[in-house]
Amino acid sequence: MREAIVVGAGIGGLAAAKGLVDAGWRVTVLEEDAALREVGAGIGLSANGLVALDALDLGDAVRAVAVAALPQGTRTAQGTRLQGPAEFASSAVHGIHRTTLHRILADAARDAEIVTGAHVVRVHPGSRARVTTVEGGEQRERVADLVVGADGIDSLVRAAIRTDLPVDYSGSTCWRGVVARRPDSPAGFLQWFGAGSEVGLVPIDGDRVYWYVAARARMGRTARDEHAAATDAVRGFEELVRAHVAAEPETPVLRHDMRYLPTGLRTFVAPGVALLGDAAHAMLPTMGQGAASALEDAATLGVLAARDDVDDLLGAYDRLRRPRTQRLQQLSHRLYRSGMEVRNPVLAAARNGVIHLAPTLLAEIAADWMLRWSPPRR
Repeated sequence: MREAIVVGAGIGGLAAAKGLVDAGWRVTVLEEDAALREVGAGIGLSANGLVALDALDLGDAVRAVAVAALPQGTRTAQGTRLQGPAEFASSAVHGIHRTTLHRILADAARDAEIVTGAHVVRVHPGSRARVTTVEGGEQRERVADLVVGADGIDSLVRAAIRTDLPVDYSGSTCWRGVVARRPDSPAGFLQWFGAGSEVGLVPIDGDRVYWYVAARARMGRTARDEHAAATDAVRGFEELVRAHVAAEPETPVLRHDMRYLPTGLRTFVAPGVALLGDAAHAMLPTMGQGAASALEDAATLGVLAARDDVDDLLGAYDRLRRPRTQRLQQLSHRLYRSGMEVRNPVLAAARNGVIHLAPTLLAEIAADWMLRWSPPRR
C-alpha cells in the first residue's frame, strides 16, 4: 500500500486525505495545532466547489446543511443597486460555516491517521520523500511516497520547491463575524462596494448570517476591540449593513490581513511532493475561490492517485492545476485593484457606474468558465 503524508488538517488537507484514502493509499495527516479544529466564520461555496465535493462523495452531505441561493447582486455603500440578483442556477452559492464543513471533512477522513501537535521542520523531496517533524518535544523523521503541502499561505512544505517566493500584502484587512439571522437578512449573498471598502452578507447553516468587512489598513494593525473596529468601518454604509455588523456575534470577530502569493511558482510539485490550496496559490478573496480551488486541488489529486506511477501523478497534477489557479490569482488581484484600491470617492463613483452599466447576465456569462469545472478522468 502506497503511503502519503498530508501536512495541514484544514479544509484542503482533509479533503486531500479523503481522496487519497479512497484511492487506496495509507494516509497520515500532520497538524501543528494541539487539537483538530477549524478557525473561521463562513464560506460561500460556488458551483465548482460543489462539483469537487461531489468527486469526493461529499457533495450531498454539504448540500444537506448549507443554505443555497442565487447571489442577490451588488449595491453602493448607501444602498443604490448596481447589479441585480443572478439569473443562472449555476451561479448559486452554498453558504456554510467553516466549522460545519470542517466537521464533515474530518468525519470523511476518519480512515486516515491524524496526528496533532506535529510541527513540520523540513521536507526533503525524493522517490521516498522525508518529513522532519517535532512531535511531543522530540524530533522524528517520517517517509512517504507522496507529501502533500496543505499548510496554508506560510507553507513550510513550499520551501521544498521554492524558498524565495514572497507573501505579499494587499493593503487591506478583513473582519469576519457570524450573527443570528434577522427578518431583513438577504436571501442570498449580497455585496456592497464603498470607497476603498467592501462588505458582504451570506446566509449560512444554523439560521445564521456570515458577514465580512474589508477596508484599507496598514499591515499588522490590530484593535483592542475588533468588533467595534468593524462596526466603525461600516459607518457610511446603509442600515442593513450596519445592523448586521453591529449585532452580537456568535463568537469573537476575526481579523486577518488580506495577503496573497504572486503567480511566481513555475511548478506546484517536486519529486514526491505536491502543493495544494493556499500553499500553492493563495489568492485574494475578491472572487470567492479560495476554498473552492483547494477542493478542486484535492479532488484532482484523489482522481490521479489511482495512477500507478507517482511521477506521472505529479506531472498531471501540475499541468491540470497550475494554469487554472494562477489565472484565478491574477483575476482576483485585478478585481481588487478595480475595487478595494479605489479610495477616491469620485473614482469610486465612476467604478460603480461601470458596474451598473454591465448587465447581470453579462457578468454571469463572464464568470461561467470559473464555475464550470469538472474533475479529470482517471
